[in-house]
Amino acid sequence: MKKLIYSLAFSAALSGCGGSGSGTSTSTSSNAIVSSYSNIQTAMNNFNNLGSSSSKVLSPVYMKQYRPNASFSSLWTTSNNNFIDERDNSATEPYNWFNLQFDADAVRENGSKASMMGRFSSALQTYCAIGVLYDGATDSDGYPNPENGTDELEFTEGKISELVSTCDYTEGELTSMVGVTIQILVESTTSTSTYIKKLTMTLPAEIGGGSQSFFVKSDSTAGVQNVATTEVNVRGVNTTIVNIDSSAIRAEYISGPDGSLGSDNLEIHRGFLDRSSNKIYAMSLRYNYTEAVEDNPDTGDVDESQPAVEGYKAFIAAAQCADDMCESTLGDTSFSFQTKNTNNFTDDTLYEACVSKDDSSSLTTDGSRCSASSTTNNGLDISDAFDSTSGALRTMNYSNWDGDLYDSVGESTALSFDSSDFATSAFSSDGSSTK
Repeated sequence: MKKLIYSLAFSAALSGCGGSGSGTSTSTSSNAIVSSYSNIQTAMNNFNNLGSSSSKVLSPVYMKQYRPNASFSSLWTTSNNNFIDERDNSATEPYNWFNLQFDADAVRENGSKASMMGRFSSALQTYCAIGVLYDGATDSDGYPNPENGTDELEFTEGKISELVSTCDYTEGELTSMVGVTIQILVESTTSTSTYIKKLTMTLPAEIGGGSQSFFVKSDSTAGVQNVATTEVNVRGVNTTIVNIDSSAIRAEYISGPDGSLGSDNLEIHRGFLDRSSNKIYAMSLRYNYTEAVEDNPDTGDVDESQPAVEGYKAFIAAAQCADDMCESTLGDTSFSFQTKNTNNFTDDTLYEACVSKDDSSSLTTDGSRCSASSTTNNGLDISDAFDSTSGALRTMNYSNWDGDLYDSVGESTALSFDSSDFATSAFSSDGSSTK
């Protein structure tokens, strides 16, 4: 399977960093890519309502120092070093950390995205950049239609300014790209049911070479906006899929090492908005494995005070929306959280809560999710994502991760889960390995 290798510089500039994920497009470019990016960002930004100031729940990370119990109790509002605000690496309250995960604008000091929603936003910026950089003819659907299917896209000072205003990059982060050109190949897909174009971007050797493909379809009349892409670079595999139609908004993000897991981390996110019931769900899982520290490198003896650490942190948050785009949520937020770390505790007791919509962020119930009503969503049990016997994650064999299974997408890649299998449906893979 072909690997798509990017230089670290280009990856950071064009897909790893970025500014506001909630900006409004002001592009002078006019094609289907630019409008599609704007429409997708508008849809995805509404997941932010799960983490608004009036809807905060417990962070799924840095729980390894606590043995879980059925209620959050004083952990809820206690600032400590186990809950880190990654924007400035400072200690914060658990509920504030989770709120941060739904802020697409949050960035670390190095400029990289610091939140769950920021991951989606960052991945889509490269797609937007293709639309802004392309100045040639378009076909009847508004997609690039270069002669012989290929064209060169050049970073000029004017285009970089447009990338900032349209694709949510920050001022100055693309300055070094002035004068760089990339090749674009535009192909029609065999089937048009999910995607209608394949856009392949090829980078010049001076910035690392490699390529990245996007499968896309935009039909504003039918309410369809679909994008699927995978990037493989020196930091690993990153796959993003967004499928939007009149019935639902579905999204997945996968980030892990290219190959076996080793001592790397794995991060997967999923979002679903049922536009018939106006119910919204978000799921996140972070798996970590840290190798044991050798006490004596010559003999390989392990320092017993620093053994290997393997574990996960996972949550599902859910709410009832006011409309089918979830421009606001009506009532309290249901939250289900589970964690496991082998060096600190081995059980995986479930935390659940119903979090008040008002600004106090208080717990309406501590130990159970919200009761279903016209204004609240009962949510889902995160325990359903794990096999009750083996403890394995149903959606992905994370402990035996193989990056080759997740390093490409195709014209048949599509999301179909709903609320009934949101926690259990397998994450998208190409189903093949070359190892």
